[in-house]
Amino acid sequence: MGYFGSNPLGLGKYLKHKGIRYKKYYRYKNFSNAVSEKKKCVMVMSQWNRLPDKGIHTYAIKKNSANDFAGFNYKYDTKPNPRKRLVSFADGGFIVGYLVW
Repeated sequence: MGYFGSNPLGLGKYLKHKGIRYKKYYRYKNFSNAVSEKKKCVMVMSQWNRLPDKGIHTYAIKKNSANDFAGFNYKYDTKPNPRKRLVSFADGGFIVGYLVW
């Protein structure tokens, strides 16, 4: 278990155990570049909340097209949160991103 009771860097072990292929990114710029190369994809992203002592937040994002993203569990919504750009989800300190397939 990681700091604050969570370990987003360990998510890869879970994905591997479930047979889900992924690529892990430690820098937002590299993550964003990889996503921009895909027409459609699914991601999992972890970031610090605006106040680091409030812990982290991990959520899924689906890219439907170049300007059509949907966040799942982003802002603790019960429905997908539509956005036009990936960067609009990155409102905290990026920890790790997973591109999954």
